Amino acid sequence: SSGINAEYGFPLMHEDIVNIALEKKTSLIILPLHRRWSINGYIETEDKGWRNVNRDVLEKAPCSVAIFFSRGSLGRKKVIPTQSMSSSLSICVIFLGGNDDREALVLAKHMLKNPNVRLTVIHYLSRESRELEDTEDYMYDVVLLDEIKQRAMEGERIDYVPQVVDDGPDTILKIRSMANQFDLFIVGRRFGVHTPQTSGLSEWIELPELGIIGDLFATKELNTRTSVLVVQHPKKLRQLRD
Repeated sequence: SSGINAEYGFPLMHEDIVNIALEKKTSLIILPLHRRWSINGYIETEDKGWRNVNRDVLEKAPCSVAIFFSRGSLGRKKVIPTQSMSSSLSICVIFLGGNDDREALVLAKHMLKNPNVRLTVIHYLSRESRELEDTEDYMYDVVLLDEIKQRAMEGERIDYVPQVVDDGPDTILKIRSMANQFDLFIVGRRFGVHTPQTSGLSEWIELPELGIIGDLFATKELNTRTSVLVVQHPKKLRQLRD
């Protein structure tokens, strides 16, 4: 990977990042969130300049973009490993469907190449009508999830957990209940995507660059020490498909 020396400061840093990504034919850019927490869980600093960089890269990047932040020291309280505990890093993908969620899940699959990683895929399903099941986007979801289910059945380090939710607040309640159960959450940004599983939540977003689910993990109200990676599928490819 290439380091970035932004000679011109924040206003043009996103151009440096985008140009290097193009030059190196990068498939993924990982950026730090502008907000940082202390070891006690309190918001320590917020860098408005870096926040603008993140926003511009999300808009102009030629590849996938992920924003990373940690609310603690990468995960849960550590326990003494036993013979039955072969995995040391617990990763959870929250899957609702669509381009960004599929990108998040594909990234998590790559992480499984590390033998110390265990992956849990929590698939939130809506009780509402099944009208989306005939769409091309839904079929892409099905193909990817079928692979995950098959690998889980074959005994790989994967757990597939479907959960039915009533609406957005129900989804939030379920996420809050398990916010400290995993070392790392990987979620899709899903900005501007409206589904029953997130209904009624978009107007409450504080950090749109994280999307609805990512924003929840960055709120002051959520008491967690987990780490989070918010993933966005390449926007330009999405626009061409749309």
